[in-house]
Amino acid sequence: MYYYNDAFYPSMEDLADGLNLEGDGNSDDTIFKVENCDLEPIFKLDSGKLYEMLVSEYEDRSSEDGDEWDTVEDLLKKYVNFDEINARTPDLWFPNGTYKEWTKKELMEL
Repeated sequence: MYYYNDAFYPSMEDLADGLNLEGDGNSDDTIFKVENCDLEPIFKLDSGKLYEMLVSEYEDRSSEDGDEWDTVEDLLKKYVNFDEINARTPDLWFPNGTYKEWTKKELMEL
């Protein structure tokens, strides 16, 4: 999967088609910097992350010392199966910060 100009393309051929290179006014040596993508889970959850989210959402519902949140954290660790949740979390393509440069000519030859 490739990412270019706020769009995802499953192949370089699809990118070339999407760019409508014929008659676009660019020279054959125009460079297109395309970002590679990785297939990753949309999130990974653990007790610490879920705990932070709950505290942030419900911080106004705690006692002055907030000791009850220690119990909540213990409950999350004991009863929530984070491995199962993470195993079933959907994957999406995300740009990974690595790039490949293609010239217009190279793209048109695909």
